[in-house]
Amino acid sequence: VRSHHGHSRPCLHRSVACVMLHDLDANGVVPQRERVYAFRNFVLQTFAKQELLMGAVLDVAGGKGDLSWLLTNADGAQAVVVDPRTTDHTKILRTALWHFENSEKDETSLRELRGPQGPLRSLGLSPPFNVPDHLRIYLDAELVAEVERESRQDPTSAPSEGWLQFWAQASARAEATVPCGHHQGPELERQALPRANRIVDATAALRLLQSTRLILGFHPDEATE
Repeated sequence: VRSHHGHSRPCLHRSVACVMLHDLDANGVVPQRERVYAFRNFVLQTFAKQELLMGAVLDVAGGKGDLSWLLTNADGAQAVVVDPRTTDHTKILRTALWHFENSEKDETSLRELRGPQGPLRSLGLSPPFNVPDHLRIYLDAELVAEVERESRQDPTSAPSEGWLQFWAQASARAEATVPCGHHQGPELERQALPRANRIVDATAALRLLQSTRLILGFHPDEATE
């Protein structure tokens, strides 16, 4: 599933009630800061809640991990960021905590003081918050082939030596990605920021991939095609 919006494309459904259930600006475009919430709405409308809870939900090229964070905390899904870059939940976590701490305040007054409060407030989330998992790896044809090969084996047996070698090499390749962050310098990768739970164990990574129920690709520049 891929977002039907680019950075500046108008809504494809502007002539009818848009299935994304989002607020559009004067040009019929979803504000960039709200794209992840619009895409979450689309996912919830397209797939049954039970389906989201039946296995891992891969968030391919998930970047900082905001979509996975929302699916984890608002919907109870086992969301997994699949991205060679590091994640960073600083902004969405800080915003969710602020809304929780100010949940009793009148929204009209808040809007006058701070402007529109955005979709996160309406979710009414409360701590403690959970973090999604993170597979720091490229989701490419080689990964798919290796998972398919392992899935033909006895599911009760340990992963093959071939998978262990592949995972080590694929992880090293992802870690060598430059730049490491999201419009950031690699030095921020070493800071203690709130991040997703990186899965480094080869066996755990394989089992997680084999349990995948849904693959999402939310990216406007065709990185997930």
